[in-house]
Amino acid sequence: MHDSPLNNVNPHYLNRVVELSATRHIEASEDVYNAVGMKLIAKGARISAEMQERLLRHKLKKPLESSLAVEDGVHSALLLDLAERVINSDVKVQPILLIGNHAVEARAILGSLPLSGPVSMLLTLLQKGGENELLHAVEGAMVGLVLGLQAGVPRANLPALAAGALLHDIGELYINPEYLRSGASLKPHEWRHVASHPLVGRMLVDELGQFPPLAGQIVLEHHERLDGSGYPRRIAGDQLSLEGLIVGVADTICAVFRHYGKPLARAEIAMRIVPGQFPLRVTQIVNLALRNAKPATLEGADLPSAESMAESMHQLLRRLAQVLIRLDEAEDDDRVQQFKAALLMAQRAAERVRLIQLAFSSTGLDSLPHGEHLQWLQQVDRDLLFEVIVAIEEIAWRLRELGRDLQLRSEDLPEDVRSVFVPLIDALHSAHG
Repeated sequence: MHDSPLNNVNPHYLNRVVELSATRHIEASEDVYNAVGMKLIAKGARISAEMQERLLRHKLKKPLESSLAVEDGVHSALLLDLAERVINSDVKVQPILLIGNHAVEARAILGSLPLSGPVSMLLTLLQKGGENELLHAVEGAMVGLVLGLQAGVPRANLPALAAGALLHDIGELYINPEYLRSGASLKPHEWRHVASHPLVGRMLVDELGQFPPLAGQIVLEHHERLDGSGYPRRIAGDQLSLEGLIVGVADTICAVFRHYGKPLARAEIAMRIVPGQFPLRVTQIVNLALRNAKPATLEGADLPSAESMAESMHQLLRRLAQVLIRLDEAEDDDRVQQFKAALLMAQRAAERVRLIQLAFSSTGLDSLPHGEHLQWLQQVDRDLLFEVIVAIEEIAWRLRELGRDLQLRSEDLPEDVRSVFVPLIDALHSAHG
């Protein structure tokens, strides 16, 4: 028996398979056996809702994912078509794709990926998950490949970069959809579940065996950061692959592309607001794309009012002050002082808050204390107002990221020590909204 955590059928993945089976023919590409050798599904049998309970009751001899095929699933020609659509019609990413004239080669690399039945099945589930989910995955892969080509990634690694970028969020198929809703407020155990998706994604990519090991490593690392502030393993520096960090940059860029106005400028601000998270040679490519781009306009963009922005700015300043108070209390607490792991956690949190403070000051936010200044900006310099908006949102998001990180880390501490961090974690979360 090939033992893997994936031998236990994930209910969220299976729900998605069953939902897809209502509109697509999905069948077993081989006999499916449970752990003790009992045949559960015969080769060629159509997957249906009636099989769901039986599959969930058993541990399988090998992961279900490797034994399913979908009729008319995602294929290489569709990836090529979507990549062409990104190149020709997605004006948001044009400045990136024009760097080095790498877009055509990136499309060819993406289209040459081997798509076995199980890989096609996963991509088809991704396509079913939302109108543009597969397009966003292709967009991210194209951006990642262009950045990789410009950054000098070895050519032998480019197929793995393409596969890792395309499949980087495939682990989200195994997450409770309620946790993935935009704006969802997650409890610690729920966030731990979401934060596991790079681990699950790597297991999937490695299990399917269609791509080099680097592809799975990229999937695992796409939320890690150069300074160690990422997840799930919180590793840093030379422990991370350049390719994994590049996909992290591509993921960041494509995420902010979905917001209003000047998406590339927004991405550049997001990457520099707290420096040291991404390789300089990669962020410099984004900066070059920004300089070469035609000036974007904010005309017609539905920016928040000056009064709303003034309130957001002052609220963030108040919350940041509250975080500093709670952080000092945690660092000075005898229980933390006497427990090495807790003291190290508090010290690392202090360093990250210090960087966020510096980001706040470097934006000049603390030099605009009155709403009338923002009103003036709204009338005279909408570009600068846009930078203020993005800076506020990014700093608040970084505080929330730190709160989630402390939630996960504190779960390993004794109860009495963990309780010391609760007020700090609450303050970090409230800074976001």
